[in-house]
Amino acid sequence: VVLLDVEMPVKDGIETLREIRKSMRYKHLPVIMVTSRTGAKHRALAEEAGCDGYMGKPFNFPGLIEQINQLTGIDLHVS
Repeated sequence: VVLLDVEMPVKDGIETLREIRKSMRYKHLPVIMVTSRTGAKHRALAEEAGCDGYMGKPFNFPGLIEQINQLTGIDLHVS
């Protein structure tokens, strides 16, 4: 699972996600956007680029674990 922010210093997360989806080696990886950009515009851009999940910051840790469980089929238990 890749956790990716929309805002990053050199290349934004949407562009990075597009590159991941074009990669034969990495395109299968589940990508969850975790970002302060929670508006419809950025969410739509991320979905169009191929994200598997989207969470706003500050994020809910149990919610993140649940998304990871759903995307991977692995039941992570957090104490």
